[in-house]
Amino acid sequence: TAPTGGEVRSFGGALTITWSASDTNFGTTPIQLQYSDDGGGSWSTIATVAATPGSYAWTAPSFASTTYQIRATATDLAG
Repeated sequence: TAPTGGEVRSFGGALTITWSASDTNFGTTPIQLQYSDDGGGSWSTIATVAATPGSYAWTAPSFASTTYQIRATATDLAG
Protein backbone atom coordinates (compact mmCIF):
# COMPACT_ATOMS: atom_id res chain seq x y z
CA THR A 1 0.00 0.00 0.00
CA ALA A 2 3.01 2.31 0.33
CA PRO A 3 5.12 3.68 -1.15
CA THR A 4 2.78 4.41 -4.04
CA GLY A 5 5.34 5.88 -6.44
CA GLY A 6 7.02 9.19 -6.96
CA GLU A 7 8.14 9.65 -3.35
CA VAL A 8 11.44 11.44 -2.88
CA ARG A 9 13.67 10.35 -0.02
CA SER A 10 17.13 11.41 1.04
CA PHE A 11 19.84 8.78 1.14
CA GLY A 12 20.16 7.11 4.49
CA GLY A 13 16.57 7.95 5.43
CA ALA A 14 14.23 5.13 6.36
CA LEU A 15 11.25 4.37 4.15
CA THR A 16 8.27 2.58 5.64
CA ILE A 17 6.93 -0.10 3.31
CA THR A 18 3.33 -1.09 4.07
CA TRP A 19 1.09 -3.78 2.63
CA SER A 20 -2.22 -5.51 3.15
CA ALA A 21 -2.59 -9.26 2.74
CA SER A 22 -4.95 -11.89 4.07
CA ASP A 23 -5.28 -15.60 3.46
CA THR A 24 -6.34 -18.44 5.72
CA ASN A 25 -3.48 -20.54 4.32
CA PHE A 26 -0.50 -18.26 5.06
CA GLY A 27 2.60 -19.71 6.70
CA THR A 28 4.67 -17.82 9.28
CA THR A 29 6.52 -15.54 6.82
CA PRO A 30 4.47 -15.29 3.63
CA ILE A 31 5.48 -11.78 2.52
CA GLN A 32 8.64 -11.20 0.52
CA LEU A 33 9.79 -7.58 0.19
CA GLN A 34 12.15 -6.82 -2.68
CA TYR A 35 13.69 -3.85 -4.44
CA SER A 36 15.07 -3.20 -7.89
CA ASP A 37 17.62 -0.52 -8.68
CA ASP A 38 17.68 -1.22 -12.43
CA GLY A 39 14.09 -0.62 -13.53
CA GLY A 40 12.85 -4.10 -12.61
CA GLY A 41 15.54 -6.03 -14.48
CA SER A 42 16.65 -7.77 -11.28
CA TRP A 43 15.28 -7.93 -7.74
CA SER A 44 17.04 -8.13 -4.37
CA THR A 45 15.35 -9.33 -1.20
CA ILE A 46 14.87 -6.78 1.56
CA ALA A 47 13.17 -9.16 4.00
CA THR A 48 10.77 -12.07 4.30
CA VAL A 49 8.20 -11.21 6.95
CA ALA A 50 4.89 -12.10 8.57
CA ALA A 51 1.65 -10.93 6.97
CA THR A 52 1.03 -8.63 9.91
CA PRO A 53 1.66 -5.99 11.12
CA GLY A 54 2.00 -5.01 7.47
CA SER A 55 4.86 -2.55 7.71
CA TYR A 56 8.63 -2.64 7.48
CA ALA A 57 11.17 0.18 7.90
CA TRP A 58 13.80 -0.04 5.17
CA THR A 59 16.85 2.09 4.45
CA ALA A 60 17.85 1.91 0.80
CA PRO A 61 21.50 1.29 0.04
CA SER A 62 22.84 4.69 -1.01
CA PHE A 63 25.44 3.32 -3.38
CA ALA A 64 23.25 1.33 -5.75
CA SER A 65 20.88 3.75 -7.45
CA THR A 66 18.99 6.99 -7.24
CA THR A 67 15.73 5.28 -8.24
CA TYR A 68 14.24 2.16 -6.68
CA GLN A 69 11.19 0.03 -7.32
CA ILE A 70 9.74 -1.89 -4.38
CA ARG A 71 7.42 -4.87 -4.46
CA ALA A 72 5.71 -7.03 -1.88
CA THR A 73 4.74 -10.57 -2.86
CA ALA A 74 2.43 -12.76 -0.77
CA THR A 75 2.67 -16.54 -1.11
CA ASP A 76 0.42 -18.94 0.77
CA LEU A 77 1.28 -22.51 1.75
CA ALA A 78 -0.16 -23.81 -1.53
CA GLY A 79 2.37 -21.67 -3.41
